[in-house]
Amino acid sequence: MKKARLESGRRYGQDKGRLPDPHADAATEDAYDLSAQLARGEDKLYRVGLYLTVHTDGDEELADETAAVRAFAAPGDWHCS
Repeated sequence: MKKARLESGRRYGQDKGRLPDPHADAATEDAYDLSAQLARGEDKLYRVGLYLTVHTDGDEELADETAAVRAFAAPGDWHCS
């Protein structure tokens, strides 16, 4: 699904005469490479869960610390190789 969205965005930009976006091009290539590797059984895709305990002295500090952890762990910020 994401491959199609990346490719569609790339084509739309080309049709509108926009300059190529090297980040979008790299993401599209990476998606195709990963898809091919998964199809050939060369690579595996894992979903991982991480549970954290945040200790604070009060509710307000807990809310601030929890927001900081969530911002740090936002999707797209984690890459493994």
